[in-house]
Amino acid sequence: MKKNIGVLLALLLANTCVLSGCIVTPLTELTDEENKIISTYSAKVVAKYNVYQKDGLNGTLPTETEEEQKVKEETEETEEIEEIEETSETKKEDKSTESKKTKDDSESEKNDSSGSSSQTPETTLAKLIGHENDVTVTFSGTTSKKSYIQNGVYSVTAKSGRIYAVVNLKLTNTSGANITLDNMASNISITAKIGGKTYNAAKTLLNNDFLTYSGTLAANSSVDTVMLFEIPKDQAASLGDISLEATVNGTKNAVKL
Repeated sequence: MKKNIGVLLALLLANTCVLSGCIVTPLTELTDEENKIISTYSAKVVAKYNVYQKDGLNGTLPTETEEEQKVKEETEETEEIEEIEETSETKKEDKSTESKKTKDDSESEKNDSSGSSSQTPETTLAKLIGHENDVTVTFSGTTSKKSYIQNGVYSVTAKSGRIYAVVNLKLTNTSGANITLDNMASNISITAKIGGKTYNAAKTLLNNDFLTYSGTLAANSSVDTVMLFEIPKDQAASLGDISLEATVNGTKNAVKL
């Protein structure tokens, strides 16, 4: 009995050593022939249970399901419709902008045309000074002077590089009675267009300055007056084509000479 117990303990001890890994079993090295046999067998097993073996190696993506294909088609159709609508809206906006531009251009041309056809109302210097019924103002030409001298007493001199365009005007009393004139009170502003440029009339202290003239004009008598415009010297050749414009209380009128 004791012998059996001893054998049993020996067996238990041996199993304990095996299970605890204390005994190291050396690795068995396979020959090339054995490696080949194992590889061939493994390949056959994989090929047997691989349902895609017949397709071989390829880069084809998995086939879309019917539902995925339907969703894709609906998405593409929606995007196409949106693109068509967007293109349509863009064309409408472009057409609207073009139409508006054409309309604006047409109205602009119309305004330009009407503006060019309408002329500034004409008036006379006699009317501007409030004596259109008893005084006539006669234009007797334009001359140029560096200095304008009146009766050897009063004189004005233009700035360097400039001259005076002297507009000569004769005032005649056509009534049978004396007339008192006070042109300064009329508050007239006169401009002259010479050589395509506009110049303001100078208001001087000359006794015969039309814009500041004041005095009594006897019946059927006349007095010579002038208007002076300071202009560049190179505009002297354009004096033959002078035109005047008057502004009274903000209203502009072309002056008939």
